[in-house]
Amino acid sequence: MTGRRRRDSTLLVTLVAAIALIVISGYLHPSFRRPEVPPVAEWHVINVNAGGYLGDANLLLVGDQVIMIDAGLQPAGYVSVVPYLYEIGALTIDHFFISNPDPAFFEGLGSVMEKGITVENLYYQPVVGEIGVEAMQPAVDEAVDGKPGDEVPQEVMDALAYFDAYLDHARAEGVEMHPVTDGFILPLPNSTRIRVIAAGASEPETVTYHPGDASLVMRFELPRSSVLFSGNPGMNFGEALASRGDLRSMFLKAPLPGGDTPPGAFYDAVDPEFLLVPSAKRYWCGEDGAVARQWSIEHETPTWVTGINGHIRVIWNKRQVMVLPRGMNEMCKLREFGNYIR
Repeated sequence: MTGRRRRDSTLLVTLVAAIALIVISGYLHPSFRRPEVPPVAEWHVINVNAGGYLGDANLLLVGDQVIMIDAGLQPAGYVSVVPYLYEIGALTIDHFFISNPDPAFFEGLGSVMEKGITVENLYYQPVVGEIGVEAMQPAVDEAVDGKPGDEVPQEVMDALAYFDAYLDHARAEGVEMHPVTDGFILPLPNSTRIRVIAAGASEPETVTYHPGDASLVMRFELPRSSVLFSGNPGMNFGEALASRGDLRSMFLKAPLPGGDTPPGAFYDAVDPEFLLVPSAKRYWCGEDGAVARQWSIEHETPTWVTGINGHIRVIWNKRQVMVLPRGMNEMCKLREFGNYIR
């Protein structure tokens, strides 16, 4: 009996091993492998702050669509944006949004087009691009901050004329131009879209004194997530936005650090779970970054800064979101301002 049991046991083990081998072999066969599922969307915060530059550049990859929101200053466009686009093979930009008529946001567009990257559609704030700088002075003469007769500072007029020149250049290159206002929606693949929440200030005289008040404030909306692209609103426009009650987003692309930045109430209104900051280290770590930095400390919000972390990639899959910075945190009171992953 003992010999028979041993033979039966050996036969059973052999049978189980054979079945396991068949199953494993079948699973490893290419026809049985699970196909790679592409992500729902990707967001790349391109570091255009190397060398102390201050600017903003964002890339969205959604299905077969390539979307850019800003491209930094012209030197950063050559040094950072163009090489990055070539690295990932994004040589056609289907949709390009200029979120702010400040060179730190749009100048890199010229670098992109000059280096052979095609831009199909361009979206911008119509108060600046359509009214034009010549039409602003009468409005400013009528009233600016309750003081009739003030003149638009020449440097502001020059900056807005420079912005108009870039729009003209894009038109000459055959780019389709799209002035957009509040409520504009760009449908995208995978049940996503970009919604313009606010197309800057409604009055041209406001724009002249802070170009950030002409910001396009947009939300990239996914089935279970969202990103608020804030442009670069100043204190007054930031307060107005905070009172709207429709800014809530899981991620916030923060405004650039600076002297005239949105108040803490703006960050309260967005209430982000994650904060991504386009900034050189010296701005974020200094007085210019104090408002956003203090907010992130108090709320223990995971924070990444391009001038510290380099390029940052956010990937949305079906069931998870991953934040992948190129570099790890290493300076500027990291524990204090919450620059970590929970």
